[in-house]
Amino acid sequence: GGRARTDTMSNEYEQELYDCCRQSRTSAVLSFIACPCMFGELYARRRSEGKCLAHWIVGTLMSFVPLINCFFYAKERQGVQADGRIPVQEMRYIFCTSCCLFGCYLAQDRAQYMKDMGEPRLIGFPK
Repeated sequence: GGRARTDTMSNEYEQELYDCCRQSRTSAVLSFIACPCMFGELYARRRSEGKCLAHWIVGTLMSFVPLINCFFYAKERQGVQADGRIPVQEMRYIFCTSCCLFGCYLAQDRAQYMKDMGEPRLIGFPK
């Protein structure tokens, strides 16, 4: 099961945007060199265990399509923020900045998922 969350907003991420290796160096490296697969994994894990592979494939494929990947990612980042009780950023801000900060955002969101949910574990995070 996942970890219990608090009802108050923490107003911050578990790790800073440019502090990609703080939680897991392996996850940070994978977030940069294997962005589509790591995004697909985060997308799948936030949905359901039962259809994990199907969600992983959809998330991975969507991250390859220019502009659609930024939209898809912005929606997912907003979901991670809501799950973590972090104030949700505006869609247009995430969309515009994710073009150049995708790896940093992804590493940050993966670390946040591990803090808030914990299970199922993401690739690159030690037990």
